[in-house]
Amino acid sequence: MSVAQVAQSGPFSRFDGIDRWFAVLKGDGVALLTRGQRHALTSSSAPCYFDGALPVACELLAGSTLDFNLMTRQGSASTNRTVHAGPMASSTFGLCCADWVL
Repeated sequence: MSVAQVAQSGPFSRFDGIDRWFAVLKGDGVALLTRGQRHALTSSSAPCYFDGALPVACELLAGSTLDFNLMTRQGSASTNRTVHAGPMASSTFGLCCADWVL
């Protein structure tokens, strides 16, 4: 689990065997690109869940963002968990990018 400032667009690192959750906490948002799909995420979007083995590029929409990341070994966590974290209030993981899972 981490919170990170993202100051420029670029690829995410790949992590085979890892489930990833990603959410924008502050800033104008990002677009995550993979498999020919583009998902725009803002601080009001549900967290995005995807397979860490996928090649994913992150494009900043307008300036830097503060992002939340959670990584777990595949099969060790449920995507139906609720998170309570500051400005996100309460969101259910797994809603945004679940179709990206291999």
